[in-house]
Amino acid sequence: MLQNIIFDFNGTLLDDGYLCYKIEDDIFKELNCCNITFEDYLKLFDHPVTTYYKNIGIDENKFNYDQISSEFFYQYDKRWSKEASLFEGVVETLLFLRINQYKVYILSATEINLLKEQLNKLGIIDYFDELVASNNNDAKGKKEYGLEFIKSHNFDKSNTIIIGDTVHDFEASEYFDINCLLFSKGHNHKDRLISTGAPVVDSYKEILDYIVNFRTYNSKKRI
Repeated sequence: MLQNIIFDFNGTLLDDGYLCYKIEDDIFKELNCCNITFEDYLKLFDHPVTTYYKNIGIDENKFNYDQISSEFFYQYDKRWSKEASLFEGVVETLLFLRINQYKVYILSATEINLLKEQLNKLGIIDYFDELVASNNNDAKGKKEYGLEFIKSHNFDKSNTIIIGDTVHDFEASEYFDINCLLFSKGHNHKDRLISTGAPVVDSYKEILDYIVNFRTYNSKKRI
């Protein structure tokens, strides 16, 4: 059975996918550099974020990626508390995991101080045993410091899982050699998540069911 539950934050615990899209769309329109739909965002968003900018056709020779990212984080910091919220079922799931003595962590590409601020405002920081996040806003991903975290805790990889909402989360799980569960309501289109071959769920009811019944699901998968 599972013992170590590692959650991604943005798009997994916090429902901020559409907010991120809207902020970027506003910036892109102001710069007159591209025009994307939310569907485009879900199909193309990636880490590092510079890859995403290239995917949607922003010419790095004409536009400064660092300036775009800086403006994004400025707008996100102002807007997230009014325009984003926890997914339905998050608090109940975290409470269940704590009561039943699972070890619960966050592994996020978010800058650590912003992450702590968000978790405090959302009232869920005390549900986690440890927070692992970036020391900057470069949005390059979390493989390197995530692997250091995994190694430092000497986890039994067979009973450890990462729960995320993007292909990058799946790639991180492969890099760490741990189990992965993907949530379809975040920053990547469900079809992209399914293409990884990892299990994909649509709600926190399904997330909790997967955690509790992990041994059964794994047995079925081997068959």
